[in-house]
Amino acid sequence: MPTTPAHASYLRHPDVRGELITFTAANDVWLAPLEGGRAWRLTDEGAPVSYPRFSPDGARIAFTSRASGGPEVWVADVAGESAPRRLTFWGRPTTKVVGWSPDGRIVATTSYAAPVARDAQLWAVDLEGTTTRRRWAAAARSRSIRRAPPSSRRPGAATRPPGSTTREARP
Repeated sequence: MPTTPAHASYLRHPDVRGELITFTAANDVWLAPLEGGRAWRLTDEGAPVSYPRFSPDGARIAFTSRASGGPEVWVADVAGESAPRRLTFWGRPTTKVVGWSPDGRIVATTSYAAPVARDAQLWAVDLEGTTTRRRWAAAARSRSIRRAPPSSRRPGAATRPPGSTTREARP
């Protein structure tokens, strides 16, 4: 009987860079040609992984892994020249890779060092594992995080087709 949960076998958390797509399936990070073809494993840790994200130059993939127990930030070379490396030791169940900053640091969210355990904060993680807490305003000014356009944040914007208007029914 397999020990992998059924949902772990599906393609999840895709990210595209150039001619490659990365995704998670069967508790591993995979790569495949964007136009189709055979996929190959980037990791073989036997632990749940999620949110793989290509670096700006496409040479690395950051991802969240539970190989050490709780979710932590890991990085691997796309070329597979070295084993994946764990970069954080936060020990928080809220840790998640969310992307990369333009200067090549991994952007992650976690409740590590937060005043309240449920409050996640943004952190920048360099490839040596040095972490820096990012404040939302500072991160937005440096364009490390792309915010959704105002129209997508409007209440109900996602439920109305483009160009439609909201009308109240008249009695």
